[in-house]
Amino acid sequence: MTLRTTTTAALVATLLALSGLASAADGTPAATVQEFNAAITGRDLGKAIAHFADGAVQFTLRPAHAGMAASAPQGLSMDLKAHWSQVGSLLFSVTSRYTRTPTIVDTRVEGDLATVWAQVDTETLERNAKEPKLERFAEVYLLVRKEGTWRIAGVADNRGATRAGTPPAR
Repeated sequence: MTLRTTTTAALVATLLALSGLASAADGTPAATVQEFNAAITGRDLGKAIAHFADGAVQFTLRPAHAGMAASAPQGLSMDLKAHWSQVGSLLFSVTSRYTRTPTIVDTRVEGDLATVWAQVDTETLERNAKEPKLERFAEVYLLVRKEGTWRIAGVADNRGATRAGTPPAR
């Protein structure tokens, strides 16, 4: 391989990793976030949860949807696996379609610690609804590298700042 080809290949790999477009096989934090969201869209809760580190935490700043305040868990944080086990089971039972499309905004890596900021667009079609509900919100993921694999250790979002049923600005 020539020096020019090697340099070009390294540059392309770096740009892909920084843009969050690298495949999961590349093992980037952004790819882990993309895979997690794809698993939720694919209604594969087991695959989604497999991306979590042991003891991972969900930070909930406010209820995600109007009317949830009374039934929402109290406190700022809860176990991420328990959170998605509960939310996923309910979500999949009352919807015919739920898609999560994250756009990676920023990725920072320092050793075995990374953050990924994403803008997430969701489309939720409840079983008896004619029109889907659209939302856009930000999520920040804290990831740790364990045995060479990036795992989600924490998630926080600003969900609830945009009400369900309001189409996101495109």
